[in-house]
Amino acid sequence: MERYKYKYIILYLGDMMVKITKQQIKDYFKKHNYSTYADVAKEFNVCHELIRKKFKNEIISSLNYKSKYITYKDNLSFDSNNLTKINNIVFSKDRDIKSTVFNIVKTNDLISSEKLYNLFEFKIRQQVSQLIKTRKIFIKKQAKHSLYSTNPFDDTIIVKEKFDITSLKEGDKLLRDLQIINEIEYRKKIDVARKFNIDPKTINDIKKRFEIGGAKGLIHTRRPKTIKISSSVQAAIITEAVKHPEKSPKEIKKSVNKPISLKIITDTLEKIKNSIEQKKKLLLEIQ
Repeated sequence: MERYKYKYIILYLGDMMVKITKQQIKDYFKKHNYSTYADVAKEFNVCHELIRKKFKNEIISSLNYKSKYITYKDNLSFDSNNLTKINNIVFSKDRDIKSTVFNIVKTNDLISSEKLYNLFEFKIRQQVSQLIKTRKIFIKKQAKHSLYSTNPFDDTIIVKEKFDITSLKEGDKLLRDLQIINEIEYRKKIDVARKFNIDPKTINDIKKRFEIGGAKGLIHTRRPKTIKISSSVQAAIITEAVKHPEKSPKEIKKSVNKPISLKIITDTLEKIKNSIEQKKKLLLEIQ
C-alpha cells in the first residue's frame, strides 16, 4: 500500500512540475494521427503514467491491438456507431469494446450477428458473450444469423416466481438443474458439466428451459406412454367381456390368459363402453 501511495504522490508532483497543455497533446496527434504512451512520454520527456492520468478524458486507446495505440479524441470524426479507423486501427468514442457493442445494439435494434461482426476488424465474440451472460443484451437465433437487442425477446424472458426449494430432496433432478443454472453464471459450462457428470449439450438444454419457463420450466414431465396391443388380444378381451359382462378386469385377465396388465384390459373396456355410448347417442339423434 505504501508503494502505491508514493507512486501517486510522485505523479501528482510530476503533474505540478511538468506543464504540458491539452493543445500541445492535440497538436502532437494532429501530426502523428496515432501513437503509443511510450512514444508520447518520450516526446515530452515525462513518465507515460503522467500522460495517462492527466489526459485520461482526452486520449482514447485502440479497441484492437490490445489497446496499444492511442489518439486524441477531439481530432477524430466518428461514424453513426461511434467508430473510426486509422490504418486498420479501430477507435471508439465509447472507449472499450463492451460499451461500444452495447451502444451499437441499443442504436440498431435487432441488428444481425453478421452486420455486428462486420463493423469490427477483429473478434468480439467474447465481449458479446459476456454482455449476453450479464443480460445487457439479448440474442434470438435465426436460421442463418442471430439477432441482438437490448430488450428481452418473448421466448427469453426469465419468469420471476416464488419456488419452495426446501420441498426438494437430495438427488432431485430439479434441485440439480437449479444448481446448474446458478453455477453457469460464473463458471464455464464444460466445468459444470464435468462436476455433475453430464453432457455439455444437457447444460444448454437446461439453460434454454429455464430461460423460457423459469423454475417451472425445469420440472421433468414425461409424456404418457401409449401401450399398443395386438388385434387378437383386443378381440379376446372384447369377446370375454361380451360373454361374461359380470366379470371384473382381473377375472377377464385370467380367462384371456395373456401377458397383459390390468390397465390394458381396463382401458380397452373403457373404450368399448365409450364407443357404445356414442353409437347410442347417434341412434337417438337419427330417431
